Amino acid sequence: MGEHVSISESIAILWYNTMFGSRCERDDGVTSLAAAITGVYPEIGVHITKNRYGEVIIRPGKDADPAKFSYTDWDAYSLAASRKCKEKTPIFLGLPPKMTFTQQKHLLAVIAVESGLAILHIVGTTPEAPTL
Repeated sequence: MGEHVSISESIAILWYNTMFGSRCERDDGVTSLAAAITGVYPEIGVHITKNRYGEVIIRPGKDADPAKFSYTDWDAYSLAASRKCKEKTPIFLGLPPKMTFTQQKHLLAVIAVESGLAILHIVGTTPEAPTL
């Protein structure tokens, strides 16, 4: 939590920020190598606290029950959420409190590729979002 990390792989970036509370941006190989050699990273993007706040609330519709989602449902939900939030940081409400690792992967993977976001918040799961 709070550690600055440099990674150049989309889902890993979203995973580290969302699940661990790390601070990393969508870096290229050169930036990651420079950070590894120097031990420093520029203060940009979600390395800065004010850029980590959620901006759009995403919640299931009244007829949707995420506890019953198949992996394909998670992919579709993730794609719809990504298109709704565009480049704004989403806050997910109403998701199962004990999502499986695979459910989390399906949620994060599609958003990572579709939107290019570096962080999202799952209320009750993301270390920075224990509550709304």
